[in-house]
Amino acid sequence: MKFWKSLIFFLSIMVLLSLTINCAGSKNEFADDEFAPAKDDQKEMDDIEALLGIKSDNPPAQPAKTKKAKAEEDTEKLNLLDTQELAPQQENSMIAARPVEPQQETVAPAKLKELEEQVKQKDRQISNLQNTIQSQQDEINQLQKSSPKTTFATGSLSPVEYEQNYQTARSAFQNREFDSAIQMFESLIAADASNKLAENAQYWIGESYFAKRKYDAAILSFEKVTTFNGSNKKDDAQFMLGRCYVLKGNKQQGVEELNRLITDYPDSEYVPRAQKLISGL
Repeated sequence: MKFWKSLIFFLSIMVLLSLTINCAGSKNEFADDEFAPAKDDQKEMDDIEALLGIKSDNPPAQPAKTKKAKAEEDTEKLNLLDTQELAPQQENSMIAARPVEPQQETVAPAKLKELEEQVKQKDRQISNLQNTIQSQQDEINQLQKSSPKTTFATGSLSPVEYEQNYQTARSAFQNREFDSAIQMFESLIAADASNKLAENAQYWIGESYFAKRKYDAAILSFEKVTTFNGSNKKDDAQFMLGRCYVLKGNKQQGVEELNRLITDYPDSEYVPRAQKLISGL
């Protein structure tokens, strides 16, 4: 019995040596051949080990990769490398494609101070305009309060009342309440243009417009004075006509009006003044 076991063991050794020699000789021949009998050799080895009761601790050999499988694996690795290389480039492209947010311009301190000063200056101008408007409004309110509430009808005043109203209008003129004076004098003329004081009222209307530097209105008022019969204010009105034209800048017309005063009213107290005014032009 021992003999047979020894014989089997010897034959097994011989078979293993033969297989080892054959594998070494044909390794280069079948290494790259996809039809190499690797699986059959492994199966014979497994059978011999099972027959001898030998248990292999090595894991079963992995089947040799074919050229096609190896090529596919190499291609996959190359694709993976390309993907890894392209990833940073794509990320950089995405960063470059992002819109650049405009940076807020910073205002220099000097420019900011200049703008603040301009704002303050505008505020001062607005304040001055508001004060001017308020002052004018107060003046209008004052004039409205001081304006007489006269409603004279023609022939409704007695001579005494007429003279009293005339003196009231003169007081308004002397107090430089020219608008009120103009209104009261016009009311007197409308009430009774034949009154002996009517022409005086017309003259003081011209003087009121002259004081307000409304020379055109003053000229019309002074020219109306000459329309009254028996007027004692005609030479006064003629002298004021010459002054109005001179102050308007029409010196030629002013000289003509002053010379008319000298010719038509040689005894007037205004003749010396007219002559002095003409010599100064």
